[in-house]
Amino acid sequence: MTPLQQSLLITVIGMGLVFILIIFLWGFMAVMVSVSNRYDFMALTSKEDEDEESGGATETAGPELNKPGIVAVAIAAAIAAGQRTFHITPSQPSETSSWQAVARANILAQISTIYNRKPRG
Repeated sequence: MTPLQQSLLITVIGMGLVFILIIFLWGFMAVMVSVSNRYDFMALTSKEDEDEESGGATETAGPELNKPGIVAVAIAAAIAAGQRTFHITPSQPSETSSWQAVARANILAQISTIYNRKPRG
């Protein structure tokens, strides 16, 4: 076996192992997603048991709101009304992390500085 053939064989074996491992991880993640969808880890009960207890009907608190869309409409309305400053106050406590809150505050600060600039000239 020549060194070129040996190197090609090692390359094929290595690449094959990599792709086999990727397919294995893909399957493992699919199994984990299906298990986590069937079982509520916080309540330690399966979702099928909850459906049986409730008679199969699930109730929601209300329609899902498109929060980014609502914010965009509020900003567009404030700009159309000619307001130079606008304030966004949440109607419900949000479930965002501190990192998200800081990032959103920075973005809102950038937006407010853009619209609060004095005209040039």
